[in-house]
Order: sequence, then structure tokens, then C-alpha cells
Amino acid sequence: MRKHFLNVFIPSFLVGMLVTSLIYRMHYTNNKDFIRDEAKDFLSASTNELADNTFEIGRSLVRIANTSKSDAEFNPQLLARSLNGLMDSRTEIDHIRFIDINGHERIRFNRGDRGVYRVQENNLQDKSARPYFVDNVDLEDGEIALSPLNLNNDRGMITTPYTLVVRWVVPLYGIDGSKKGTLVANIDFNLLSKRASDRIRFKDGQLLLKSADSAVFIDGEVLYGAPVDSIMNYLTGNGERFDSIIESKNGMLISEQATEAVKIIDSKLQGIGVKHLRTHQANSQVLVWIPGDNLFDRVHENLPYIIILQAFVTIVVAFFSYRWARFRITEKITFDELHKSNTLLKVSEKELAAAMLKLEAKVATQEDEIEEAHRLLAALFDSSMHFAGIMKPDGQLINVNRKTLKLTGQKKSDVVGKKIWEFDLFGDRDFVKENMSVAIAQALKGERVSFESIMFDTNGDKHRIAFTLSPLYNEDGEITHLIPEGADITELREKDKQLQSLVTQLENRNQQLKEFSHIVSHNVRSPIGNLGLLLSIYEDAENDEERKEIVDKIKMVNQSLLELLEELLETVKILDNSEISTELNSVESAINQARTLLTRQIEESNAEFEIENADIEVYYPKVYLHSLLLNLMSNAIKYRSDERPLKITIKMQLNENEQPQLIFRDNGSGIDMRRHGHKVFGLYKTFHRNKPGKGLGLFMTKTQVESHGGTIQVSSNLNEGTTFTITFPPTPRS
Repeated sequence: MRKHFLNVFIPSFLVGMLVTSLIYRMHYTNNKDFIRDEAKDFLSASTNELADNTFEIGRSLVRIANTSKSDAEFNPQLLARSLNGLMDSRTEIDHIRFIDINGHERIRFNRGDRGVYRVQENNLQDKSARPYFVDNVDLEDGEIALSPLNLNNDRGMITTPYTLVVRWVVPLYGIDGSKKGTLVANIDFNLLSKRASDRIRFKDGQLLLKSADSAVFIDGEVLYGAPVDSIMNYLTGNGERFDSIIESKNGMLISEQATEAVKIIDSKLQGIGVKHLRTHQANSQVLVWIPGDNLFDRVHENLPYIIILQAFVTIVVAFFSYRWARFRITEKITFDELHKSNTLLKVSEKELAAAMLKLEAKVATQEDEIEEAHRLLAALFDSSMHFAGIMKPDGQLINVNRKTLKLTGQKKSDVVGKKIWEFDLFGDRDFVKENMSVAIAQALKGERVSFESIMFDTNGDKHRIAFTLSPLYNEDGEITHLIPEGADITELREKDKQLQSLVTQLENRNQQLKEFSHIVSHNVRSPIGNLGLLLSIYEDAENDEERKEIVDKIKMVNQSLLELLEELLETVKILDNSEISTELNSVESAINQARTLLTRQIEESNAEFEIENADIEVYYPKVYLHSLLLNLMSNAIKYRSDERPLKITIKMQLNENEQPQLIFRDNGSGIDMRRHGHKVFGLYKTFHRNKPGKGLGLFMTKTQVESHGGTIQVSSNLNEGTTFTITFPPTPRS
């Protein structure tokens, strides 16, 4: 009967499956093409929206430039009112400024928390070295420039939070044809992109932007650096570039070069009389990403109906095949054949019963062996000194060893069945889930992934764990499970950190000793040589008057040598700080003592102090803390500017590593860091020829700070002031 059944069932079943599969394939292809067309329409509409908004700002700047050109006297106040009005009407403009032909700001408006405000004249800056001025200084009347889409930066430093900006640069000419300067407007593209996404909605995807410097705007924020590589790997599935149309397991990505938006802007600008648009947007892109879940739901929306249809076809084919087989068998089988079949069936039943007994005995033996192997494997698993577990490819744990349970303070029943990132011991679940998902994806490709993470035990203590994630294969070479393992390397990392700190201190001490040796050999040789020369002259003197004059000079050289030796002795005491005790000291008390010792100098200089968070205490020698503040205050007073009142700001704060930091800032004469930055803390180094000084104070301060595990940094601008940042060693736990 089976033969007759299969002869009908198999061909009919294959034909039915082929027809239903072709139907489903047709619907799948149509759905995907429709979604791709929708995404392209959304991408085109978003590009037009961004181009239109960018053009409107450029057109407003061109109008202001044309209005100023028609003004015979070129009234700056009228120009300022026009720029202020433009910023009030276009909230996406973050900064707008008028720069003269020499690169100096003459008018500038900023957008702050309370709205648009004009920058005071004394705060206007020199922009002659900025790329947007240098690259476009040669713009002629009727030309306009648009900078590439990039991250906003201030003086070469990328500002945070990250913001994508473009800048309109419009030349300003007078009625006589002379160039008056340049208008520059910063456009906040984060805000433009959010508005475009809100106004032109696409339920299945979202809008992305990629800047010329490889930053990515996604989901309302800008990513830069390593996170961009991570999101690229996630979106494209294999780290491909954002080119054309890419489909991966995580969705569909459609991109368009920003040059398309530039074409739109250029066409509109020609319509208002702009002769030439100068821009370069080759590396910028506008993209649409459709997540994998949304794409799957749309393209496979007919999947349930196809499954139902295939099941119905299978049942119908099976029913008619069975009826046909029964009909064929009924025709051929006779009574004798039935009797013979019955006899054979009884014999087969006996043989089957005997085979079943043998099989049951063999199965029982194998079960005992499997149980013993399982017991040994479980003992080995639980006796491991590392954290270990077994989980499914989706991150769900199915077993963990005893050491892991001891750290988490939980029972195995509380852990099994949960995702590995669903435990408070990791801290930030979302961060761990994202990193673990990336690691799982690599492991499922057959790689053994290694990474480090932070865990907290039941007491709240932090542990640094070195994790590995390894694939587990079945007999067919398929990955069925993953093995997460971890080793506690907290103590190892702490020792490594201490070793690195010690190496840094030794390198600093070695450099100080080299410099000290140079100073000794250089500064002591000169007075000793002078003494030898004077003694030689003394022996050749002809009368007592000459000898007396030479003796007076010998005394002066001797006194100078004694003072030099005293200074060098003080330096040696600083370098050898073994007798200085370290304790918890008040910064506020040290500030007050320094101000008391410098009362006369403070009154003479009319110095103004601004002190914040001085109640923070530091683990640092008291005598060095007082010396540090006394040296910094004395230098600030000594090298103050003659052009403005002296203002000293002292601020205490905790850095990202919970280390106390002291920020000491003054508005004095400042230091030319380009010329002298490498020798600010050198021994006997001075930078103001018209001010008295030996160049010993900052060397002593740096030596004291670094000898106790701290750091000191300086930043300064000539004629603007100097800022010292002192980072103290962390306060030891009690």
C-alpha cells in the first residue's frame, strides 16, 4: 500500500508545494520592491527638505549682503539688526558673524539657553586662521560657499555633545565694489535632521546622516569614532561602506550622496542670481535604514496564509493518495495472501519482542554510562576556578558553575532561563546587551571572542572580568550553544596600574635628575672658574689696594656661589621626599594661609578671587599643598597684566576617575606655549624678561606633585592668562 500511496502522494505534493512557493515568492518580491520604493521616496523627500531649509538660510544671507551693498555708507548697525532678525526667525542657526577682510570678527550673534544674544566687542575673536575663512577669502561678488557637513569644532577641538554643522560663507561688497568682509552662519544640522524626520514620517525606517569626517546622525544623536564602526557593522551586517542599497539580517540600508542635495541648492541659488556655489560634499551622505524586524514583517506578511494553504494542499493530497492506495490494494489482495501475511506478522512480532529485550538492556547500560559521564562533567564544570556557563545563541543561560553562583549570591534556579545581561551585577544592562550582542554575533561565525567587562558582587564590590565567548558544535559541525567563561583580573589590573604609575614616577625622577645634573655642572662651573681667575689676579697684584678690590670681588662670587648651593640643596630636599608625611588635608585652609602670607602683594595688585568647592579634601602632604598654592598665587600676582585687573579663579572638582582636581586660573600676561610650552616646568626657566624670577618655583611645584603620584598640566595664551590643572592621587579607602 505504501508504494501506491507514495507513487501518487510525492508528485502531487511536490507540484502543490512548487505552486504555493511561487505564489509566495511573487508576493515577497513585490512587497520588498514596494518597501524599497517607499524608502527611496522618503530619502528623496528628506533630501529635498534638508536642501530647501539650507537654501532658505543661504538666500537670506544673500539678501542681507545685497541690502548692505546698496547702502552707500555701509552701516554696521543696520547689518547687525538684519543678522539678529535672521537668527530670531531661523532657530537652526547656531552662530552668525560678520568678519572683516583681515579675518577679525566685527559682529557676532550666538544662540544660548535664553535666546539670541550679541557677543561683546572685547570677546570677539580673530578667525583669520579658520578653514572656512582661509578657504573662501577669495570669494568674488555673486559667489557663495557651503562648507562640508562635519562635526562642530572650536579651535581644532571637536565639541561635545557632537553636533553636525554646515557653514554658509557669503562675501560682503560695498556699493563701490570694494570687499567689506564675509558673513558666516553655522547651521545646526542635528536640528534640521530631527525636523525633517518629524515632518516627513516613514513608519518602517528612520533617517541617518553621514558627515565628511565619518560621524553618523542616527535616532536623534550623533555617533563618532568607535561607535560608528559598531553601528556600521550592525546596519550592514559585514562592515561594508554605506553605498547604494545594502540588505543584511539587521535590515535594509539605502543611501544617497549629499551631492544630490547640493544640486538642488545650486539650482535654487542660480534662480536668485548667485553665479557660483563653492562646496565639497563628496564624502557626506543621506541614508534611510529599515530595521530587520520591520522589513521582515512587511515582506513576509503573507507567510501565515501560505503556510495554511500548503497545509491544506498536503492534507488534500494525502487524503486522495490514501484512498487511491486502498483501492489498489483491495483489488490485489486475496484471502491466501491475507493468511500468509498474518503468519509472517506473528513471526515478526516474536522476533521484534526479542530484539526489544536486547535493545532495552543495551539502552539501560548506555544510560548508566551517560549518567556517570554527566556526573564527572558536572563535577569538572563546578570545580573550575573561572566563571563559566552554557547559553543558547540568543543569550539565554541554561547552566552556570558554582563559582558564578557564589559571586552573584543566587541559586541556579534563579539564573537558568534568563538572558546573560538581565542581572544587576553588570550595572548598565543596555550597554552590556549591546556589547554582548556584538560578541555573540562574532562567536556564531565560529570565532573565539575575548573582551573585558565590569561586574559587581553581592557586597557591591567592583570586579574586572576577562571574558571569552566560545562556540560549541554538534556532530554535524553546527553551532548549537555558546560557552561564556570569565577570570577575575581585578588584582592583576590594579598591580599593572601601580606598576605603570611607578614607571612614570621613575621616568620623571630620572629626567629631573638629568636636568639637575646639567644645572649643577653648568651653574657651579662658572663661579668656580671666576674664583680661580680672581685668585690668579690676586697673586699678580702690585699693592694692597688692588688686593682689597680683588678680595671684595672674591667675596661677591663666594656669596653668589653660596646662594646657588642653597637653591640646589632645596631642590635636592624636594627630590628626596621620603620624610614628608602624606595625610588628608583641607584645600580651603591652604588657600587661606597662602592669601594671608601674600596679604601685602594682594592688596597692592587689587587681586579679585573666585573660589569654588574648596571644602574638598586631598590626600597630599600639608607642606607641599601650602607651597603649591603659595607658588601659584605668587606667580599670578608677579606676572599679572597691566591692561586689566587681576582675577584669580580656584576651583576644586572630581575627575572621571574620582580623583580630586584643582583648577587654578588667572587672567595675567600668559605664556607663549608654542615657544616655551616644553620648558614651563624646567629648572631655572623664566619667560618674562621684564619680571624678576629665578625659575625655581614651578620646577619645585611639579617635582612635589609628581613625587606623590599626582600630575600637573598647564595651558596658556599670551596676553590672555594661564590655567594650571593639578590632579591629586586618589584618597585611599579606610
